[in-house]
This record gives sequence, C-alpha cells and structure tokens, in this order.
Amino acid sequence: MRCEKAFSDIKPEALHKSMGKWWFNLNLKEEQNEEGEAQWVYDTVSIEGSPTRDKLIAAGMCVKYSKDDEIALINNKILGEKTSEWQAYINYRMSVKQQVGDAGFPKE
Repeated sequence: MRCEKAFSDIKPEALHKSMGKWWFNLNLKEEQNEEGEAQWVYDTVSIEGSPTRDKLIAAGMCVKYSKDDEIALINNKILGEKTSEWQAYINYRMSVKQQVGDAGFPKE
C-alpha cells in the first residue's frame, strides 16, 4: 500500500482504477488554494488486487496509523490504560468505515 496526499480541482471518486491499480480516496476536504480557488485535498491509497471492505479499511487506517502504532494502542487498551489516544483511534476507525461504506462497500 502506498499512502499519499493528493489535490484536485474536481471532487474525486472514492474508488477508482488508474495505472493498473485501484486507489481509495478518503478524508476529502474542499479548501482554497493560494490563488483563492477551490480545490479538493485528500489522502489516496493504492490497493493491491481487487478492492474489498477489509482492504479498504486497512488502507484507510494506514493513512494515520502504522501497524506498530495500532498494536501499541490495542495493547495499552488490553492493559487497561485509559488514554485519549484510544478514543481518537476508535473515532478515526469509525470515520474510515463510514467512508468505505460510502464507497459502495457496506457492512454485511
């Protein structure tokens, strides 16, 4: 998976195929560029093989958290540590799942 920040003058599709790979676009925000024109700023992640709900969720999570970060957060939760980081992680995961559902991969 390759995670990148991307920019576009038009709102990108959540999921598209380009250069022989599937790409998942998430965290879309419309902002003003330096010239004062509207542009879309978003994260884009390449998907290996055909996209599935699980692959899209994993791709979305890699934008903000490495696998090591996720393991550390989960271990801290298991040990009973209450941190704001855990809640931020859960909130982001829920946001990614919503975006995956909006891309046409609803929870089964």
